[in-house]
Amino acid sequence: MANFTLEQKQFNEIMQRVAGIGADVETALIDYLHSTAPDIIKPAIVGLVPVSDRNKKHARNNAPFGRQENYNLAVKVITSKEFNYLVFPDEARGTSKVNAPQDFTGRGLEATIPDLINDMTARILEQL
Repeated sequence: MANFTLEQKQFNEIMQRVAGIGADVETALIDYLHSTAPDIIKPAIVGLVPVSDRNKKHARNNAPFGRQENYNLAVKVITSKEFNYLVFPDEARGTSKVNAPQDFTGRGLEATIPDLINDMTARILEQL
């Protein structure tokens, strides 16, 4: 059995390094969320978008998330105008209210969380 104990001196050194990178970590995470995360989130959601039997342009085949809004430590992917109708089956609104919400946006986002967390953790570790 091996037992590792962190000495006070080592702990203090780690804490100094972590305290010194605060702003850099936030900047790295914001950059990741605004540039890379949407490219991970969008395909996960699109793969769950239902395809109707109607003869029309379907969201699953046509990159429906054309916009994003960036916030501090957050990003929101938004459908392009022509695919705004996706809110109806997703949230069971309008004529879809008789159906259960499909929640493909929530399920798609949920599926990406482990990858997003791993990527952000790697970004933090790069700063140490």
